[in-house]
Amino acid sequence: MSGHAPAISVVVAVYNAEKYLRETLDSVLNQTFPDFEMICVDDGSTDASLCILQEYGQRDERITVLRNEIESQGAAMARNIGIDAARGEYLSVLDADDFFEPEMLEKAYKKAKSTDADAVLFDAYLYDDELKVDIKVSWILNHLAIPDKNWFTPKENHKALFEMNLGAAWNVLFRRSLIKENKICFMPAFITDDQVFVCLAFAYARRITCISDRLLHYRRNTKTSQTASMALHPEAGYVAADLLKRQLIERKRWEEYHVSFINHALANAAVYLEEMDCGESFSHLFQELKTRCFSAWQIDQMDREDFMSDELYCKYCMIRDKNAVDYLLWLKSRKESEKRFRSLMRRIGTKKKIVIYGASRYGRELFAKMLEYRAQRVVAWLDREADALGFPIQKPEALGQLAYDYIIIAVKNHYVYRDIQKNLLVRGAEDNRILWLFEGDGDG
Repeated sequence: MSGHAPAISVVVAVYNAEKYLRETLDSVLNQTFPDFEMICVDDGSTDASLCILQEYGQRDERITVLRNEIESQGAAMARNIGIDAARGEYLSVLDADDFFEPEMLEKAYKKAKSTDADAVLFDAYLYDDELKVDIKVSWILNHLAIPDKNWFTPKENHKALFEMNLGAAWNVLFRRSLIKENKICFMPAFITDDQVFVCLAFAYARRITCISDRLLHYRRNTKTSQTASMALHPEAGYVAADLLKRQLIERKRWEEYHVSFINHALANAAVYLEEMDCGESFSHLFQELKTRCFSAWQIDQMDREDFMSDELYCKYCMIRDKNAVDYLLWLKSRKESEKRFRSLMRRIGTKKKIVIYGASRYGRELFAKMLEYRAQRVVAWLDREADALGFPIQKPEALGQLAYDYIIIAVKNHYVYRDIQKNLLVRGAEDNRILWLFEGDGDG
């Protein structure tokens, strides 16, 4: 470690991340902004993670490797160790399976210095580790919750302060003095350990600014990701919110930010319910929300217009008024659509030219997913009723002029599918290039 205090400290908590660790470390070392230190804290890994960290530490003097010698309770303790050792003016907290864009540090630092901001938010790609594609989702950086200004104060955004991002630390650059002077730390938890940290940092910041660029790749659909552990720790769906409320009250910031807190807590709890794959865990969280949390968080005192979206208000009403089984069935129908799409992507691979046939509900869902994932190129969207439906839908007669790899028939009824398939074969389509969206449904 050199005597020079770097501009940025990048803290990486590492636990059994050998599969992704080299890509993560390389993404930091390959930054266009060289004035940083990287503090990697191994949290008792049992795989080759520590060996990889030591290898990189010997290669580059900007890397410091530390170990958490206490029994791990999640990433919080390791992150706090890293922050305590940090010397930079600004602080970045990176997960060991995510990775930066090459200009992340440079762009975030320049924005922080030009606005004198204590916190710089930026957007990110959702990186699907199963499909190996970047997805431009709209929920990592919530532009609707961020003032359209070069910088703003927390009080200017007091009703939406905690909804600006997921409550995650990895897409924010923090001024280190903001964290140290206000004694903000990561709370011990197996997951959601960054919720309290991030929300308190926003509440204490003098100035906050935002970059719309996507500067990080947030990896999902891995066996080691935190979301994969939600069913094992259903209590995490409300414990972090309880801790945040207590901290806001103790720090005399509850009155200012209680509306934002309620939206944040409810949105997070809804995500946990959606991710649960265990009936017992789902029931535990659902009943805790219904019988205790909603009252304790004062959601029942919220005005209708204070909910940040109609969808969130709808979820609140359903949890309040329905039983766990009804809510679970509603969620299942939404999950089946995502599962169906992912199965299709595995069959066809990526970077293919796609024709969608069918403009009913399922065709519209498929078209929207194709636009979101950007793993394929939709060259046409066909339907027999194109004249009534309008642009961008075309009639089946257009097929003869199209270059494509696959035609995906997006209708649920098997007999309708067979009828469309026969019509396409008559028009010269090859049978092995015609796929049915619902192929294999119900196969387990």
